[in-house]
Amino acid sequence: MTLKSQALDHWIRSDFRKMNTVLEESYFASSERHSTQGIGTSVKQQLVDEGRALIIELLREGNTDEGFDSGFDLLGNVGFYMAACRRHDITEPSRESRSPLQEASALAMQLGASLGIVPRFASCHLETHNYALDGVYKTFTDLNDEKIFLDYNTQASLHLFGHPKRCAKFFPWGFPIRLLMIFS
Repeated sequence: MTLKSQALDHWIRSDFRKMNTVLEESYFASSERHSTQGIGTSVKQQLVDEGRALIIELLREGNTDEGFDSGFDLLGNVGFYMAACRRHDITEPSRESRSPLQEASALAMQLGASLGIVPRFASCHLETHNYALDGVYKTFTDLNDEKIFLDYNTQASLHLFGHPKRCAKFFPWGFPIRLLMIFS
């Protein structure tokens, strides 16, 4: 992992998490909990600006071929940033003809091509490929509800993939579960 990749990872684990926590707590305190409009505008702008600056540096560096694990982790960090922007209504596909997060989109596409995968933020970025530093794994917020949700989803995923033959008896899932049965 390059120093610039490490900088983004550190930001995701620290200031990014704090900003998301502040925004979520602000939504909870609002009388209109379902709306993100007009709440935390300066924090949202800080989130966009800090993330964009780190991502621009990674694009300038251009070295995203550090092996699958590092690339996949970096793609996950870009996904954290883009997902948070969507969550806080900074981006909204129905009102945009192209992404306002052009640098993040470009880096995600570059990483996807390098890794040979579709550049998507997926549950595995939170569950099976979310390594902990000093016992703390990556989350969007410091809220306990998110940690409980993630812990139980991770356990369910690990249990599911640990027992595909048993699951196939109960769920008509088709090809992916059958493929797992072949290799288990």
